[in-house]
Amino acid sequence: MTTERSASYRILHLCNYSVLIVALGGLLGFAVFAGFWPPPPAYLNASEISSYFRENSFGIRVGMMVMFVCMPFYLTWTAVMAKIMERILTDSMSVLSQVVRTSGVAAMLTLMLPALYWMTAAFRPDSRSDGEIQMLYDLGWFMFDPPFVIFAIEWCAIGICMLMDKREQPLFPSWIAWLGFFTCATFISVLLIPFLTTGIFAWHGLITFWLVFVTFFVYLFCLVPLTRKALLRLEAEDRGKN
Repeated sequence: MTTERSASYRILHLCNYSVLIVALGGLLGFAVFAGFWPPPPAYLNASEISSYFRENSFGIRVGMMVMFVCMPFYLTWTAVMAKIMERILTDSMSVLSQVVRTSGVAAMLTLMLPALYWMTAAFRPDSRSDGEIQMLYDLGWFMFDPPFVIFAIEWCAIGICMLMDKREQPLFPSWIAWLGFFTCATFISVLLIPFLTTGIFAWHGLITFWLVFVTFFVYLFCLVPLTRKALLRLEAEDRGKN
C-alpha cells in the first residue's frame, strides 16, 4: 500500500473517533456546565425559566459554547461513514451515500443552532424580560428535538447500506443496523413536543428525553469500534489488491 493511501486511512480513523468529541463534548456542555440533565421542564412558567437562566447564566454560556464548538465534528464522522458506504454500495445505489452526506450537514446544524439560542437566553439575562428568555428556551428545544428526524434519515440510510453489503462477511454486523433503526424509531416521539408540556412525551419526559438520548449515545458508542474494524478490513482489502 502506498504511503498516501496509508495516510488516507489514518485520517479516516481520526474522522471516526471525532464523533466522540461530539458525544462527550455535547454531554459536558449540555449536561455538566449548563445543567440540562435533565433540562428545565416544559411546564415551567416564564418566571421560573428566566430565574434558572439568570441564576446559571455563566454555566449555560460556557456549556453552550462547548457544545457549539464540538458539534462540527459530526461532519467529519459523517464523511467517513459516507466513504465506507460507497465501498459497500453498487453504483446504482450510491445515492444512499449522498443521503448520508447531505443529511449529516443538516443534522450538524440542528445541534449547533439550539446552543446559540440558549446561549443568547443566558447572555445579559437581567436585561431581558421573562417572556423573551422563555421564548428563546422554547425555540432552542423546537430546533433541537423535532429535527431529530434528520438524524433518522441519515442513520436509516447507513443501516440500509450495512444490510446491503454482499461480502461473505459484511463489514458491519447486522445488529448494529437494527439498533440504528430502533434508535430512529424512538426519534418519532420528539415530534410531539410542540403539543405537550407534561408527561413522557414532553421534552423532559421519560421517552422523549431519557429514551431518545440514551439510545442516541448507545448507538454512537457501539458504532465507533465497529467502524474501526470496518476500516481495518478495507485497508487490508486495498493492501491485497497491490
